[in-house]
Amino acid sequence: MKETDIFDDLDGLVIFDAIVSHGSLTAASAALHLPKATLSRRFAALEDGLGLQLMHRTTRSWALTDEGRELHGRIVPHLEALQQAAGRMRERIAGPMGLVRLSAPAGFGQADLVIALSEFLDRNPEVQVALTLQEQDGGTLGEAMDIVLMTGHIEDTNIATVQLRDKAYRLVASPAYLQAMGRPRRLADLADHEMVASSGDDEPLTRLLGDGVPRMRWRIAVASTAARHMAVRRGLGLAMLPAGLVGDDVAMGRLVALELEDARPGTRAMTLLYPREGARSEAVRALGAFLVERFGG
Repeated sequence: MKETDIFDDLDGLVIFDAIVSHGSLTAASAALHLPKATLSRRFAALEDGLGLQLMHRTTRSWALTDEGRELHGRIVPHLEALQQAAGRMRERIAGPMGLVRLSAPAGFGQADLVIALSEFLDRNPEVQVALTLQEQDGGTLGEAMDIVLMTGHIEDTNIATVQLRDKAYRLVASPAYLQAMGRPRRLADLADHEMVASSGDDEPLTRLLGDGVPRMRWRIAVASTAARHMAVRRGLGLAMLPAGLVGDDVAMGRLVALELEDARPGTRAMTLLYPREGARSEAVRALGAFLVERFGG
């Protein structure tokens, strides 16, 4: 049997179930948003293909035959799984298509990820990506997200996880700020400086630079990575920001990357989370593989 025959038969079974569930061809047509003539033609093709009469039809009603009642009882409990399997087969024939919902950290998503996604979408014109940027690690697989990129490690046997390359951060300040306040050389020098703080519980500067970071003053605290980036460019203090986000500013001289003699490299682990193999659409599978190829360790 050809793949198109399989899909046609499945469509016929969906129509059969709709007629039985809604009680009439008219009601099934409204529920499926298909013309009655189309439903009647596809249902007749299903009966012809099976060599069975599934329903008695009059001008006023449709009633199940014994064969139709038995088929409906056996098929309907498996119909949703069959539709999902057929959807995956269609995608494999036509290539990845449809919507993928992706969650990622804001600092990573605003630079490196968006650049990578533009390449992925060029390769896969039938795929749409809905990207949600999170200031704090968030996003849950399932109804809300298909793929989640997060900082740190996670152990969960119910989902697939892939460790990616560590996400790099840079300690940066504007040239005007450094001219006014001086350039720090060691962690202890930070006591004489101001930082653009994160308003969340997790302060990247103290977490990433290691032990020995002194208490620092701040005049502005903001949860948004993009807003902290702008505040640093305006000379309001030092901050640890994603390397991909500030790379162009450093190259163009708008920001200065500071290397402290006794500070450890500013990096955080990155993890990709997505459903286990059987629950992935072709589009989710393709994007997950692309992200691992691009950002894998």
